[in-house]
Amino acid sequence: MDCETSLRRPNDGTMLQALADLLPLLVSSEDAAIMAFGRLARDDGFSRASARALRMIEAEERVHFALVDGLTQQLPAAIDARGARQAARAFHAAIATPDAAQALAVVASIDAGTCTILGRLLRRGSVLAQVPHVVAVLTRIYSEEAGHVAVSRRLAMQAANAPRLLPPAHHARAELARLIRHFGNGLEGLGVDTDRLARDLVKLPPRLLA
Repeated sequence: MDCETSLRRPNDGTMLQALADLLPLLVSSEDAAIMAFGRLARDDGFSRASARALRMIEAEERVHFALVDGLTQQLPAAIDARGARQAARAFHAAIATPDAAQALAVVASIDAGTCTILGRLLRRGSVLAQVPHVVAVLTRIYSEEAGHVAVSRRLAMQAANAPRLLPPAHHARAELARLIRHFGNGLEGLGVDTDRLARDLVKLPPRLLA
């Protein structure tokens, strides 16, 4: 099924608006990830192999950005696009750190959170099952983000111990839980319980940085 057909079914207006209201979260996340992984790949503290792995992730994030941006071009305008951008900018400013190891821990925690969000959207019987092309895009992103978590976690733990990594990671998850509430209308319109999701996002997976 082509993208044009899959996003223009006549009875999907409410669902498509909800998706349009949520996608700015993913667009901003992918944009920030491109910059973060590009910056980390240029850090002199990493080996050549590590830098190569980070550049590969940066390239995948560029593909994710293009995929999500392509979806937004076929959807209605987000109801509060300006507010969404402001909330996303404030979030990324709040979790920024100049320490490379801590930055990797933050990336791992946020990407793991992204997988949680995508998992809720893609669960069996979800509203998005009506639009197979969107499901295919988000499923690809989910799979590749899980790989990014593994690489970021490994490099972070090679560079620092858990007591140094955990505080910024916990802080990032708390900020993500706060951010997600700004996109509550979109999430609820897609059948996701925002309160429950926020509670789950606050909790860092126990073995992520252990």
